Amino acid sequence: MAEVRRTYLRGAEITVVNAGGASGAPGRQLESVVEACRAALAEEGLSKVDVALSRLWMRDRESAAALNDQRERLLRGEFRSASSSFFSHQRMSGEGVVALELYAVRPLDRSTRKIVTFDPPRRYAHYLAVDDWLFLSGMAEEGDTMDAQFDKAFAQVQGALDLEGFTWADVCSASLFLQRGQATPDWMLERFRLAAPVQPLFVSFEVVDELANTPKHLEIEIIARRSRTNDIDAGVANPIGLEVFAGLLPSISVSLLTPWRWRKR
Repeated sequence: MAEVRRTYLRGAEITVVNAGGASGAPGRQLESVVEACRAALAEEGLSKVDVALSRLWMRDRESAAALNDQRERLLRGEFRSASSSFFSHQRMSGEGVVALELYAVRPLDRSTRKIVTFDPPRRYAHYLAVDDWLFLSGMAEEGDTMDAQFDKAFAQVQGALDLEGFTWADVCSASLFLQRGQATPDWMLERFRLAAPVQPLFVSFEVVDELANTPKHLEIEIIARRSRTNDIDAGVANPIGLEVFAGLLPSISVSLLTPWRWRKR
């Protein structure tokens, strides 16, 4: 059984469907999870072509290798979209080794949907664009330091925005995933503040056991949307927020109303 929730960005609805494996072989667990998500989408009047972003959570590299064929067929084929993947035992329950989270939107015109690949191509897409939406896959790049990795990932984000004619004023959500024990996000927050000084962002952080690619220690996801004049919150800046998952930085709190004014306890 998949869980369904709704979130709103710039007055537009995103349906989020998630399900986790229970028991059995890793590949079979992924197939069952995908079918549960498919059924939940159908109940919402949505289908695989409405999925804009997928997040795949795996328990460890052994289980990831065992489900690779199913992943290639389903998530890089039938449900291909912007995507991210991580290792996190905290996302698992019982004997589960996989969990899936799908973000779907109701476009006014499905014919505008396009998936853009990297140059040169990678196994996952660079981003998905549809209507006024832009969903970036998790940007993760190799580098000798965390600063270097962040700079390169940030450049990939900027490149996607530029290609589709978006600006940082259109970015309404940023998610950072950090490998456990590698970094604290203080200076990363400042980078986002400098990028979007007028239109504040909602930034979420989550600690994961590992990213899918070993040399990479941080990943940046972006969701952007051009505002329409009839949006319920058109012309109103999004409030600043910081979500902290998996015990990351328990000593930091952020005011939801005061842009980038945060304090350590």
